Amino acid sequence: MRTKFYLIFVIGLLFISCDKSELELQKERIRKDAAELKQKIDSTQARIDSGRKELDSLMYKIEKTTDELDSLTKRMNPLK
Repeated sequence: MRTKFYLIFVIGLLFISCDKSELELQKERIRKDAAELKQKIDSTQARIDSGRKELDSLMYKIEKTTDELDSLTKRMNPLK
């Protein structure tokens, strides 16, 4: 009788420990996936920031060129 109880107890512990280790593996996979996603987000954000700086620079150049064109146009109009 004790042997059957002991055997059932050991088998139960094995199942519980297997479940826990499976949960730990799942947690580790989730942590790894989360770290990879964070890295992708950071990389994407860096590209967005770089693109924003480039656009800002281009907008400044456009505004400067527009101002120069306006100034030249004003100079040419009185001559006509």
